[in-house]
Amino acid sequence: MRLSTRGRYGVRAMLDLALFATNGPVNLKEIAARQDISVDYLEQLLRRLRKAGLVRSVRGPRGGFVLARSPGEIRLWEIVSALEQELAPVFCVDEEILARPPKKHCARMSGCATHILWMGLARQLRLYLDSKTLQDVAETSREICKQSVPGRPVMFHI
Repeated sequence: MRLSTRGRYGVRAMLDLALFATNGPVNLKEIAARQDISVDYLEQLLRRLRKAGLVRSVRGPRGGFVLARSPGEIRLWEIVSALEQELAPVFCVDEEILARPPKKHCARMSGCATHILWMGLARQLRLYLDSKTLQDVAETSREICKQSVPGRPVMFHI
């Protein structure tokens, strides 16, 4: 299983807001420049995140985006599941793990030993991402930036 750019870039955008929106809304173009994401693609991601209730948009000359809740209240699972269409390792675990109907139904599910294996893997992914908050990632980012070389631009990667 591999996260798409939607999930990866979405977490980066949310982290950017956690780090830079402490004094007010952050302009879309600023986030795009810092995170090296096209403005159009970032706009799509932020639209989905707004629909999921994770960010708010502020209109006006000093407008932009802010987190809808504090970083300590936003779980990475919320971000990733709002953006990713397929998070489960196989389609037959979508319903339980993602609370979404499966794209296809497998007639073997009820008696399939490997189904149990994939369910366990999907649960572990969800448990891990649910155990991490945006605040956790922001603190890690701040620690990494403290350790960076003086005079070198501060850059964080996920």
